[in-house]
Amino acid sequence: MIAFFEDSDFFYKLEQMFEQHRMPAAGFRDYNQLSENLRRTQPNVVLLDIEIGDQCDAGLRALELIKSRFPRIKTIMLTSHPEYVVKAFRTGADGYLMKEEVSGAMEYLQEVIGEVATGKVFMSGEVRRLIVEWLTPFEKVDLNTRELQIITLAACDKSGPQIADLLQLKPQTVETYLKIIKTKMNCHTIQGVVAKAIRNNLIDEFF
Repeated sequence: MIAFFEDSDFFYKLEQMFEQHRMPAAGFRDYNQLSENLRRTQPNVVLLDIEIGDQCDAGLRALELIKSRFPRIKTIMLTSHPEYVVKAFRTGADGYLMKEEVSGAMEYLQEVIGEVATGKVFMSGEVRRLIVEWLTPFEKVDLNTRELQIITLAACDKSGPQIADLLQLKPQTVETYLKIIKTKMNCHTIQGVVAKAIRNNLIDEFF
């Protein structure tokens, strides 16, 4: 039995993937619903998103709950946020995957679930690459207020157009800022920028 904790459109993708492959699964959209049903459903593995609704750490709180009350249950973080990988593994996560790696790739997800179910710890190649980028030596850079605003909004899962709308900027201007930020911080991706910004206390870990 697989359970998953997710409230975005990815909920339906997971639901369809498990149904198509006839894998028993139960999906939960909020923390209370998950905690109330864990004992009843007795899943072998739980897939956890990190941000649920406006709660940036709901998945991490669910992870803490599972490891304290149901230690035999294996857990895989399935998220768009690589910046929490260290905290997740310290809390007891058994695996960490990026959503874009498994969207439509059920065989890969089944393989990961199988490995974790047997007691192995799994970290995807993409997460490993991002960690290397995150740990790349960081020289103190001069980020202005606007750049820090953009990094903070990116950490809150806002897209380029959403950031532009919130800051009343042109989308092209935000894209230019993002390129400059990535160059300044020696990162190739915005996820790497966010992770490195959190690690170096440029922005708060939770907002």
